[in-house]
Amino acid sequence: MPTLQQSLRPERNESGTPAQHRRVLTMDPWQAEVVYAAIARPFGYRFPRLSKAINYACFMNENVTIEELRMLASLVADRRGWDFSSLNVERDPVPWEYEEVVCALLLPEHRVLDIGTGGGEVFLRLAPSLGEGVGVDIDPEMIRVARQNTPIAMRDTLRFLTMSAEELRFPDASFDAIINRQAPFVATEVARLLRPSGVFVTQEVGDHNTQNIFDALGWDSNGAYMRALLAEQDKPPTGALENVAADLKRAGLTIVRRESYDVPYYFQDLDSLVFWLRAVPVPMNFDDDQNVRAIATFITENQTSRGIRTNEHRELLVAAKPVG
Repeated sequence: MPTLQQSLRPERNESGTPAQHRRVLTMDPWQAEVVYAAIARPFGYRFPRLSKAINYACFMNENVTIEELRMLASLVADRRGWDFSSLNVERDPVPWEYEEVVCALLLPEHRVLDIGTGGGEVFLRLAPSLGEGVGVDIDPEMIRVARQNTPIAMRDTLRFLTMSAEELRFPDASFDAIINRQAPFVATEVARLLRPSGVFVTQEVGDHNTQNIFDALGWDSNGAYMRALLAEQDKPPTGALENVAADLKRAGLTIVRRESYDVPYYFQDLDSLVFWLRAVPVPMNFDDDQNVRAIATFITENQTSRGIRTNEHRELLVAAKPVG
């Protein structure tokens, strides 16, 4: 068995440069687990780039095995709240950023509702642009995390409450703006709670987001899977942008902006891909040989110089409540 130092030495080709398109480290999966557990996992929280570097070196290769994928799934951290900041990803330029769209519409005196706030990760970043905010989520654990995430200095400005999007317990015309990022909402509740001239901003995950991952797992699309999942959970459905717009129009709102984008998106290490597969609602089960084998094949077929290729599909809609 090679020493740790020998194991960490990259293979080189005849010219003396690091070999490409093959396993980076000369270690077997057991040694990789020891290195990752001893170095990357304990220090990953404080030194995330060390964790990413070790993970990439240990696992990124053309033919990742089922055992390697399962091992990595057992090592990556659980998602806390709705925090994906640990992902090491890259995407092509996009025509808008959700937070920039929202900030451009807010005034310092505005009272704002965030439906499906998760752990408050985005809403907390928006707090300096508003006067008072309330974040709601149906999941009590999300609200617990959001409250933990709230700095003491913001606790007079932001509140977080456990509440269903179908029954928002606030008086009519309570908010100048209502925002929603990739979570279910009910158009009639949005219209009821907005003040005249108030605005509603929603960003939805498009039906064809990460389409090649759903193809690999044998599913039609992200949109089809999410609608089936929400129906099974008896939650309000998300839908294609035209359906969302129609619902808001029927509720009495005016559509003022509607856009979508679909751009290349890259997971730059396996840690990020596996974290994402475990953290989001996708039909992935790491105990299922067929699922894991499908993802292993997906990784092999979609490796590029920028990372593991997929796509990011997003849809944006801004609506306003008429005056009078």
